[in-house]
Amino acid sequence: MTRTNQRSTIAKPIPDKTSRVATERPARVLVWGALGMIGSHVTEALVQADCNVSVLCRSRGSVSRPWWASKVDWHEIEDDCPEKTMERAISSASMIINLAGMSGAVASNAKPLDSLDQNCRIQLQFLEACRRAQHKPHVVFTSSRLVYGPAQSLPVHESHPLSPRSMYAAHKLCIEQYLQIYAEMNALTYTVCRISNAYGYDSLGASRGYKILNSFIEKSLAGQPITLFGSGEQTRDFIHIDDLTALLLRCCLMPAAVNQTINVGSGEACRLVDAATLVREMTGGPPLCFQPWPEEFLAVESGDYVSDIIRMQDLLDYTPRYSLKDGIECTLHSYIEAQSRKADRTEPMAVA
Repeated sequence: MTRTNQRSTIAKPIPDKTSRVATERPARVLVWGALGMIGSHVTEALVQADCNVSVLCRSRGSVSRPWWASKVDWHEIEDDCPEKTMERAISSASMIINLAGMSGAVASNAKPLDSLDQNCRIQLQFLEACRRAQHKPHVVFTSSRLVYGPAQSLPVHESHPLSPRSMYAAHKLCIEQYLQIYAEMNALTYTVCRISNAYGYDSLGASRGYKILNSFIEKSLAGQPITLFGSGEQTRDFIHIDDLTALLLRCCLMPAAVNQTINVGSGEACRLVDAATLVREMTGGPPLCFQPWPEEFLAVESGDYVSDIIRMQDLLDYTPRYSLKDGIECTLHSYIEAQSRKADRTEPMAVA
């Protein structure tokens, strides 16, 4: 398996094996949504690169503390007054990686007002806090490939018509417009990343349905059949979390990414049935299971998708390094290692 470590991408300077980019380290990076899968990897990479890191999140509740918890400044949002917490978190941050929001296309259609509050409203509160801060932070916003809707041509370029099929996608698109408006007000700069299907080890909690490849891996490791709707012929563009992390960090540092909208994906199309078959073969799991499309899932299904990543490669000087097979192998290895550590901790002590 070929794997290049991108954990130090944001270090000073930031050389890597594909380009020679030298950029000063930002004074402080704020990660909003650090307890999600993407956020935890991004925060870990920043901490390992010895950056000054703050995190903004809702109350941690029962979420287990990551190893880097003591190495960052925590800001927990209070529902009754989120603006004050946001202002404190933003006040010292020159770069902000914004991963916050309610995820899930099906869930957003079932509860559209919740999606509005957890996406658009709270983002406006955040943007107002950025405006009041008056130091013009750079915001990297994680949007979604779902803003495009059904593809009229493949691969999908950033100029493709926009036609969201869910409240989730519509609200992502709305936030993209918010960022453009606030940039015109000179309150901030931004990079919008329209991310394809991300996958990789999730150390902070079980994957949800929208992380489809993770759900395949977890089910197959647990000896459960992977379920596909229809024939599974629809294609997706899967990007490994290490590649995604490297790209998000580059959006913080590359001047060419300022006020740009960029597709972030692998640029490779794979049928869901082929991805599921690969996972099953690598885990020795049970045969695949095929079911008719549930109505609520069919309503948001956008069909085949693969990203046109030419702009990403040009602006960020980076090409994803994980093949799908290598990425799945790496993810499986991480899950198996985690299961082994958990088993070691719970194994009863022998009595002499």
